[in-house]
Amino acid sequence: MLADIQARGVRRIYNVGDLVGYGGSPQEVVDLLRQRDVQSILGNLDEKVAGASGRGKAKVSLKHQVWRTAARQLRPESLSYLRRLRRELRFELVGKSVLLVHGSPASIDEYIEKGTPLARLRELVAQARADVVVAGHAHQPFARRVGGTLFINTGSVGRPGRGGDRADYCLLWASRRGLRVKHVSVRYDLEGALLAVRQAGLPEIVQEMLRTGMTLEEASARQAPPAKLDRDELLPKVVAFASACGYEAGHTRQVTRLALELFDQLQPLHGLGGRERLLLECASLLHDIGMAGDLAGHHKRAMKMILANERLGLDQRDRLVVANVARYHRKALPSRRHVNFRRLSESDQALAAMLGGILRLADGLDRRHVSAVRSVKCKMAPDRLTILCRCRGDAAEDLAFGRRKSDLLASRICRQVTITSQNRP
Repeated sequence: MLADIQARGVRRIYNVGDLVGYGGSPQEVVDLLRQRDVQSILGNLDEKVAGASGRGKAKVSLKHQVWRTAARQLRPESLSYLRRLRRELRFELVGKSVLLVHGSPASIDEYIEKGTPLARLRELVAQARADVVVAGHAHQPFARRVGGTLFINTGSVGRPGRGGDRADYCLLWASRRGLRVKHVSVRYDLEGALLAVRQAGLPEIVQEMLRTGMTLEEASARQAPPAKLDRDELLPKVVAFASACGYEAGHTRQVTRLALELFDQLQPLHGLGGRERLLLECASLLHDIGMAGDLAGHHKRAMKMILANERLGLDQRDRLVVANVARYHRKALPSRRHVNFRRLSESDQALAAMLGGILRLADGLDRRHVSAVRSVKCKMAPDRLTILCRCRGDAAEDLAFGRRKSDLLASRICRQVTITSQNRP
């Protein structure tokens, strides 16, 4: 990355925090940044590592184990250097005031990301008192203007949010049109970073974090056994959340009913059980909660809203599955390029794709939101799935959209999907 920066003729390099934390070479990182005269500010992990001690309780959390390991690898003068780092840095660029923070102008731990509500950004504008606010922490490269303030997230070099062997930084420079921003993605030695983690004696889960871009909590959730789910306790919370979001109750009930009918009849193909059926039911009830804004992007908004609701009655792992199922009820198919899909384990990716395929088809069968499809009957053959729909009135448009949105399910069951109308006897 530094070679790429140098080749672009960059005059000054700034680091917006988290020099150390979950990497395997903290001392080398501090040495390199100081040698290159990179101006750094304090990150939340720098603060944790600088305050970590090799003494204390015999049993500590996994996070504290990682921070202690990093602290032990750092020389005393490097720990002192971390403790002296400022929490923010201000400077001017062509008459524009620039503020560097790790999290946000309000807190070192607050995330500024693509989904941060506009109202919150406006509050931060008042606190920042700057034309440009540059942050890290969220590991999501983006730029967004709110009023007269430009918010920038640089992305990250360590544990890049997208995972894999690509790391991100951003360029900020002056031109005739004012300030310009360019986000840059470069390849880095992921295998070397994983080797350093192993050699440092860090837990194996840290390697998973580097590979996928997940947080420690997310990586831990992938390895944890499935949580027990109580339908009678869970569904009222899910319905209450959907109602609070202003969901369309009639359409949602219809899609949920069709999705569960399809799930039950397709059981010989997917082999899933009651727990997975309940996750599908939750995703079906929540799939349109993002409609409060507008149609465009509502599937992605629904995903973010589900992920943000820690009181839903689902643990982090199940919430991630449900969020992905809801997200894929329309538009793009699941892809490992999508950050939240990649955060699922391979088995949960397969589960989310199967449940998403069922929900996607069920949603298509209620294209007009009039509950025209009364029931479905599945007939399975080695190379084909035929779905007979008993309809009320003319449901041609609903069936046509059902066919269009059968693509994901067809790919999961490796069968062509045919949808036809079955008149009442």
